[in-house]
Amino acid sequence: GELPRLRGLDREAFVRELHAPGGGAVGRVAGIGEKALAALRAAIPAPDRAPTAAPAPGGALAAIAAAAQGLLVPSESDYPLVPFRWEGQAPLTPAALLAHLGLPPDTPVETRTLEAFFDPLARTADWMDEGQRAQAARFAALRDLIAARLRDVVVYRVGRVRITVLIAGQDAAGATVGLRTTLIET
Repeated sequence: GELPRLRGLDREAFVRELHAPGGGAVGRVAGIGEKALAALRAAIPAPDRAPTAAPAPGGALAAIAAAAQGLLVPSESDYPLVPFRWEGQAPLTPAALLAHLGLPPDTPVETRTLEAFFDPLARTADWMDEGQRAQAARFAALRDLIAARLRDVVVYRVGRVRITVLIAGQDAAGATVGLRTTLIET
């Protein structure tokens, strides 16, 4: 398929392909549809056309939601990545998160980096079929999109066995936004 072509691209070549008609080699990867291409193009503008205006509030979340659409995070049960906007009065902290979720204050909350969460999902292996490689490429693109569009990103893992995961950061307007999913680890 097209993934071997993507693997050899440096950043500039990837951006050129992304902005070619139809998304070039990026657009030919199985599982990359128009919404994902639009989200990637919004997150990674062509070098010859810098953004003319600041992204609209919610623009980062809309792009991230589009890139995450249809992706399932594998664990003992697979769950989607659901966009969220933190509406809490206080900043998003482990204590505020537990209160918001209605969980006891002694519920374990771990923090991870964006890379620690996404890198295993984005890794490819020789044994993978084209669909699995395409999914890994989408996770890598989503990780890169979140890193490009949000600042101060933190991944919260809340609980044991049935773990609520929040990938949260600040958008250009200063709102706390991100993705939420569930992992089952027995």
